[in-house]
Amino acid sequence: MKHSLSVVLLLLRGAAAAEWVVGQPVQTTSGVVRGHPAEDHNEVSEYLGIPFAAPPLGPLRFAPPAAYVPKGNATIDARAFGPDCPALVSPVPANASDIVKANLGHLAQNGHNFSEDCLTLNIWTKPQDWPEEPRKAVLVWIYGGGFTTGSTAIPFYNGQVFAERAGTVVVSINYRVNVFGFPGAPLEDMNLGLLDQRKAVEWVRDNIAAFGGDPNRITLFGESAGARAVDIYSYAWTKDPIVNGFIAESGAAPLVSGTKHNPATWFELSTRLGCGGSAAANKTVECVRGKTWRQVLDGMGTAGGTRRLLSFVPVVDEKVYFSDYDVRAKEGRFIKRPMLVGNNDNEGGLSAATQKASPAAVDAINAGYTCGAAAAAARRRALGIPAWRYRFVPVWSNQAFAEGVGAYHSSEIPAVFGLSESIFPDIPASEEQLRLSATMNKAWTMFAQDPEKGLLDLRWPLYDAKSKFHVMRGRVGLMVIADDTLIILGEQNTRNVGFDLGERYDAKCASLMSSMSSGKGA
Repeated sequence: MKHSLSVVLLLLRGAAAAEWVVGQPVQTTSGVVRGHPAEDHNEVSEYLGIPFAAPPLGPLRFAPPAAYVPKGNATIDARAFGPDCPALVSPVPANASDIVKANLGHLAQNGHNFSEDCLTLNIWTKPQDWPEEPRKAVLVWIYGGGFTTGSTAIPFYNGQVFAERAGTVVVSINYRVNVFGFPGAPLEDMNLGLLDQRKAVEWVRDNIAAFGGDPNRITLFGESAGARAVDIYSYAWTKDPIVNGFIAESGAAPLVSGTKHNPATWFELSTRLGCGGSAAANKTVECVRGKTWRQVLDGMGTAGGTRRLLSFVPVVDEKVYFSDYDVRAKEGRFIKRPMLVGNNDNEGGLSAATQKASPAAVDAINAGYTCGAAAAAARRRALGIPAWRYRFVPVWSNQAFAEGVGAYHSSEIPAVFGLSESIFPDIPASEEQLRLSATMNKAWTMFAQDPEKGLLDLRWPLYDAKSKFHVMRGRVGLMVIADDTLIILGEQNTRNVGFDLGERYDAKCASLMSSMSSGKGA
């Protein structure tokens, strides 16, 4: 698209939003970025692959994110996603059914470009309404993947529908995963991926106003490990929160403690890479920095099945990831801002279908996600902080890729992003499915716009694990009304939003908490 020099100069000087042109150049701390119209909603400006930190290359590998230094006066061409951070990705089996490929393929990273130069973010915005409307609320997405995989380029994470409906500016951020993000090495900082997320949030605070966003109304939202990171953030950055609200889909901070640091995994990797083991101590870090990222991933891998796959995840450092979340929660040592948190009805269904998980394992998975959501909501409500808890229950034809898979882990994501119609073209989304997706997309938007009261406008009640009863007089006399507060999304496989008693789903939570407190839980 051709832009006149006058429009560019006006914008760079903070011109009124009436001058906005879709995809126009925007001045940021990373330099001038030029976007383009979003593919399906041409009135939405899409800016992809904007660097928010220096590439973590060479001596910056295994180091906290450093400031990005713009390259002279060059304009950043923000029309394509940046590379994914290096990850070991399992391909969708070639003999999988079309519906499996459609659902899991959308969340996979097969065919993506990988590079350590991956600390980029993406923005979808529609600020043409200025100055008649105020700056928009901002939703910042953190992807899942068990802290071992993940990418903002996954199709289900596209924010253009959020932006098209004119309620929010949407940002998605890349962060380092597996050993590159969480090396567990003899280093001062071991949770680099969490620090990447914080660095991106700081960039959003400093730059989002130029895209029509309100830096005082930033909500973090994420799924799975991304949801876990959202809640972890709420405990890590109490002195300078930046964000105004939290949405956690199928994930929360630990009930008791994060994973303890065990350097043995790092030293096994360094030994495999020819860098020595524990006896080499700190020298292993510099040696592993000298390997290519592909060599490092190969060292993590199974090498033909003869070696175990090494796993690297966040570990307790008592700086951004803690050993006493239960204590911190009771003492209120977290960011006291509203939260929307929940999980899906059969989180373990995905593991049962793809990894042949046993019924007992599926039950344990379901209990973990259910109890995590219950605890996250209850911890806020105990201190009078607004919190809502949901449960996503529908099973749609274009997502039911196996018998009994249910509302499985990640199946709510297309509904949240308003992308249910793009899941599997051979089985179109039903009208009920599209209506529920519209409701959820609107609810997430209303929460971001006003975390304190937005969901109350939808008549979604603040969470309370126990029902509250009150008596009211109706046309037929006195009636007892039960105000259940667990929000049921997709009730009876429809567009309906219902309400249930939270405790009905939480029978295993007390024993789970007890086992974790005694050190027996995982």
